[in-house]
Amino acid sequence: MSLTLVPATDAHLAWMLGERAAPDSLRLPPGGVDTPPILGWLRRSLPKLGGYGSWLMVDAGEVVGACGYKWAPTAAGDVEVGYGVAPARRGRGYAARAGELLLEAARADGRVKAITAATALGNLASQRVLAGRGFFKVGRGYDDEEGEMVLWRLQLTEAPAAPVPPGLLARRFDALYEMADGRIVRSNEWNASVAPRFHLMLTAEGPIIRFRADVPDDVARRLEALAAVETWDAAAEGPPASLAAYAEALSADAPVRSIWSGPAFALFRPMHPWAASVVDITEASAGLLTGKLVEWVPDIPHRHPFVAVAHDGKAVSLCASVRISPAVHCAGVETHPDHRRQGHALGAVSAWAHAVQQLGATPFYSTSWDNLGSRRVAARPGFQPVATDLHMT
Repeated sequence: MSLTLVPATDAHLAWMLGERAAPDSLRLPPGGVDTPPILGWLRRSLPKLGGYGSWLMVDAGEVVGACGYKWAPTAAGDVEVGYGVAPARRGRGYAARAGELLLEAARADGRVKAITAATALGNLASQRVLAGRGFFKVGRGYDDEEGEMVLWRLQLTEAPAAPVPPGLLARRFDALYEMADGRIVRSNEWNASVAPRFHLMLTAEGPIIRFRADVPDDVARRLEALAAVETWDAAAEGPPASLAAYAEALSADAPVRSIWSGPAFALFRPMHPWAASVVDITEASAGLLTGKLVEWVPDIPHRHPFVAVAHDGKAVSLCASVRISPAVHCAGVETHPDHRRQGHALGAVSAWAHAVQQLGATPFYSTSWDNLGSRRVAARPGFQPVATDLHMT
């Protein structure tokens, strides 16, 4: 057996319903995969899943079944899964293997915190599959067609933090700033703004520091000495402990005019776009930004990947690469106030992160300590904390 899960498309379901030729050189088993009503329901469900969550079970080019989410994950992270094997291909272990692959796919979806399923009371084979994957019986239900059902649930644990590739956080500075002789010259943006005089990244590997070109060497040495005794804790909240001491040291050269601190996140696991309504923003689609996010129009030629979630013909949330290097892309995110807390930012960020990974770069996301909503947007797709930023101007 070489079973794989192939993302289901409308073209696949149309073929299985006899409306068009076979896509991808696939073939059906004798008798097909399922009844037309079930295939029609699967086809109608595709747009509701947001582009991820429905798969064909394929072995050596033959579609032997289908599996996936019954609906998109809820705000709490619950999703119900289901699967079915073609009648002519049952009893060959496909259900057990599909269960493993479906569980892997759900674990890779940062929206999912718990998986539920229902099996007919007499369907012992399906019950064995779920029990073997770690599901627990949580109750009974009733289905008009299947009769009494057994309800199952699997609570997913948080995935362990991935190791940060050596040197990646130092290379993040190449995305943030234009550098010369190891010193910051300006921000790395098309409309370059004034760069901070001092930027400290506290990381698990130790502090990483950069100074602007006009910071005197003696002030830089004093700031380095203060940072040398700092440590980073991924669970810690708030700016570095020596915040006041850094400000005092830097003010010996010139008054400190601004201080900013917040967590930095990076995404190392593969990301899948979530929202079906995500569009690439280019000069041709610039009209989507008018009305709600029009101030981003000048950025279109310079900040790619640049994606947006559209609603009623207008972009309501967007995510773009605002600082870029070959290894690192840094996210810029905005959602129109009228459309916040509706999941649009999550859709935009997931699509942007996927596009960045397709380029071979690592997506980074940073925000301030007091922006709890933005921090939640980073955490839900699976971005993990990798540093604490502090910069002063």
